[in-house]
Amino acid sequence: MLSRIKDFLKNNSLMFSVVGLVGLSGMIVFYHSPSSFRFTISVCILGVLLLYFQQLPLISTSLLSGCVILIIRSITYLIVDWNGALVFLYSNYSTVLYYFAYGFCFRVLQIRRYVRCFLPLLLLLSLADIMSNFAQIGFRAYPLPSDYQIVFSSMIGAAIMRSTIIICGYYAAQKYRNSVLEAEQLAHYHQLTIIISQLKAELYYLKKSSYDIEMIMEKSYSLYKELLGSSRKEDIPINAERAVQALSIA
Repeated sequence: MLSRIKDFLKNNSLMFSVVGLVGLSGMIVFYHSPSSFRFTISVCILGVLLLYFQQLPLISTSLLSGCVILIIRSITYLIVDWNGALVFLYSNYSTVLYYFAYGFCFRVLQIRRYVRCFLPLLLLLSLADIMSNFAQIGFRAYPLPSDYQIVFSSMIGAAIMRSTIIICGYYAAQKYRNSVLEAEQLAHYHQLTIIISQLKAELYYLKKSSYDIEMIMEKSYSLYKELLGSSRKEDIPINAERAVQALSIA
């Protein structure tokens, strides 16, 4: 059982890392005045990571991110105000639905296919954000506020702004990744160039050494024949011994 849990955590380590990062960033919230509309950075981070890591499961990652954000916010509110924790939990549980709807729209609209086209990507990301907000509002079943026009205009503006941040963040991450890969390739090519130059130098010295060895062998053999011939003619044993020594050198 423990081995299965370890394998599951190991195989999904990227997803859990993304969920943790998105959950922590969910604490950064900006409230738009005079409406009660909230602008969260966590959606931007989630969008960038879903685009960058193509292997991430869209719905599971988004749903878990929403759950973690709700848990962290509830724990924080529980520390600040114990009595109002349940009220806060009840009024913010629809956050999970927003992130689930965001991942669902991400998958249905096939947003990852348009990462190289700025305008379609911006349109689809904004549409996914707006539809997720409508799903959250519809699930709450609250009556429309008197300033609903301001709320809706703020929602559309925030969706476009978050989508623009997501696209810029994704392109920046891609550019950084490409620069790192390019630097690694240049370092690899430089290392290969050094190795090739060293091999060429070794080959040059090897050829020179083999040439020198051949010359020595040739001269030694010529000296052997010369000394051997002179020893036979003059019957000198010293020349015969020197001929044998020359032959051993060869």
